[in-house]
Amino acid sequence: FGKKIGGDILCNKKTYLLIHALQLAKGETAFTLQALMNGSSATPEEKIDGVRAVYDQLGVRQIALDAMEMYYQKALEHLAKVSVPDTRKSILLRLARDLMNRKD
Repeated sequence: FGKKIGGDILCNKKTYLLIHALQLAKGETAFTLQALMNGSSATPEEKIDGVRAVYDQLGVRQIALDAMEMYYQKALEHLAKVSVPDTRKSILLRLARDLMNRKD
């Protein structure tokens, strides 16, 4: 959709990644994350890089990818139970596959 990378970080949006990072961060990592989110003197680029580094350190990207895969599989299971011909489900299946395979 043309969103700027890091825009959610700059706006302090409570994303899945941020919520999990806040839950997992301890000690110095928690302090760093809070400082970045609470308007430290970091430039926008430094804030984005710093928060992403914390995400990487905590492994929250993989947590998000694992959750995406779990919900994708659940959706496919539920869609398989819908009593309509598979041809009528094809658009939803393609949409789900496309969403799972989209690039940042």
